[in-house]
Amino acid sequence: MHMHFGLLFYWIRVGIKSAMKTKKDNMNMLTASVEVTRTVMEHSVPLQGLADRLNLFGLAEAHVQWKARLGHYVEGRLRESYEGVMVGQSGMCQLGSLINGSALVAFHHTPAFHALREAHRDFHIYGDLVLERLQTGERTGAKAAYYELYVPALHRLIEALATIQRQL
Repeated sequence: MHMHFGLLFYWIRVGIKSAMKTKKDNMNMLTASVEVTRTVMEHSVPLQGLADRLNLFGLAEAHVQWKARLGHYVEGRLRESYEGVMVGQSGMCQLGSLINGSALVAFHHTPAFHALREAHRDFHIYGDLVLERLQTGERTGAKAAYYELYVPALHRLIEALATIQRQL
C-alpha cells in the first residue's frame, strides 16, 4: 500500500518542485505519530487490519481522477454538463463518509486527520467554485481557482491520507 501512495505522489507532483522537509515538518510527523498511539491506547481502537479494511489508496485515486476530469473541463478539452452535480458536498463521496464516520476514530485527535478533513472540504468547495465560474463564462477565473486553490487542496488531501496510511 505504501508503494502505491509513493507512485501517486510522484504522478501528482510531476513538474512541481518538491520542498525539503524541515525540522518542523519532521517534528509535526513525530507529534502526529505519538498522538495516534496515545489516542489508540485511550480508546482501545484496534488498528490491526484497519489498513486492509480501508482502501485509502482507492479513495485518493478517485479524487485524482476527478481532478483530471475537471482539469480537462477547465482547459476546454471536455464538453460535459456538470449541472446538478453536487461537487461542493464533501460528505457525499466515500472519503467524506469515512471522515464523518467512525472508521477513523483513532485519528480524530491527530493533526493528520484535521488536515485531511480540511483539505477534503476545500477540495470540494474549490471544485464547486471552479464549476460555478465555468458555468458563468469566467474561464480565466476558473483556471485560476483550479490551479491556485483546487490542485493544492488535492495535494494536501493526498499528503494527509499518506500520513494516516503510514500510521496503520
